[in-house]
Amino acid sequence: MFSVRALNAAPRWVRRAVTTVTQGRGPLGALYDRVALRLGDAVPPALPPVDASPVRLVIGPANEAEQGFQWARAVERSLPGVSAVAMMGFDPGGYGVQADLVVPRAVYLRSAPWHDAFEAFLRTRTHVVIESALPLLGRRYRTDVVAEVRALRAAGVQVALLFHGSDLRPPSQHRRELARSPFTNPELPSTILEDKAAFAAAVVAELGGPVFVSTPDLLRYQPDAVWCPVVIDVERWSVPRDDAPPRSGRPVVLHAPSNPLIKGSHLIDPVLRALEGEGLIEYRRVQGLTYAQMRQQYAECDIVLDQFLIGSYGVAACEALAAGCVVVGHVDPNTRRTVHEQTGIEVPIVDATVDTLDSVLRSVIAEPAAVTSERRREAVRFVGEVHDGRRSADALRGFLRL
Repeated sequence: MFSVRALNAAPRWVRRAVTTVTQGRGPLGALYDRVALRLGDAVPPALPPVDASPVRLVIGPANEAEQGFQWARAVERSLPGVSAVAMMGFDPGGYGVQADLVVPRAVYLRSAPWHDAFEAFLRTRTHVVIESALPLLGRRYRTDVVAEVRALRAAGVQVALLFHGSDLRPPSQHRRELARSPFTNPELPSTILEDKAAFAAAVVAELGGPVFVSTPDLLRYQPDAVWCPVVIDVERWSVPRDDAPPRSGRPVVLHAPSNPLIKGSHLIDPVLRALEGEGLIEYRRVQGLTYAQMRQQYAECDIVLDQFLIGSYGVAACEALAAGCVVVGHVDPNTRRTVHEQTGIEVPIVDATVDTLDSVLRSVIAEPAAVTSERRREAVRFVGEVHDGRRSADALRGFLRL
């Protein structure tokens, strides 16, 4: 309905007006809902049964990269007396993303009967973690997450906030901190992301209470937050490997960017094509694959290129590390130091910037097999210690009062 590029360049009052409409407010908002969010045949899902666990947690509604689901399973595994439900406020499509409660977008946002039922369910919970400052109840409180949180707290539910990368990261600050920040690229909606980060900071300031972040770099924007590490199913991503050299004689180098402009794909592609042209590597760039397809890609590759502009790492890097791949990307010194201070373990991602990638890859390719094998073992150890869910459950333990 709205061009992202035009909205990004628009005055603030225009962006606010568009936000008002897309949140279903006013006559234009009501029209937008009727056109863009038709309830039609959308079927409200069945609610989970109400259980008698001492601590009953709901996480949602973003479930970004399946993290709500993974955190829910982590606390159930690690913290006795906890049951957890991961709710997702839209259909994940065919990507294989798991959630306990998947709500069609139109139902999530517009269905009053669904809102009645789900709010009643939420009031039976003891704790709620709201992701990305998005309301769990859609339009119920006029898309006002602050009003929703206050209503839940008034009903005796403990509520915390949790944020992912772009939720909190102001592009203006990131540009000041990293010379190669992706937010210098005019193709990115930096103004919109700036508004988003400012909104998240305002919600935190207004609501108070526990705040969690999913990646360690976000602590620089919310220093009082608690890092709740992303979680992966280590066994699910594990790939049997031996110490034999690449079958083709050339290592397979994989790049699977979720957002090429953020990851720096356009800047590293020429380097990879040149190395491939020299016969040093086989380069594969893929996008839009299911989890099962990505696992197969990891099984077939030797080196995975993560991201080169943000300065951190996330779920994709952890999945590749769990698969025993050598992962190359840029993790800035502050992020590496934060991880080491909190875990005592070094991030095993081989550091490279856009400018050093060529020399770093040549060095990695030339390493003896024993060095490569040790890198793989370090990678698997790291995700097994930091990202298997135990540290995430510990991060949430204080909020859950266990």
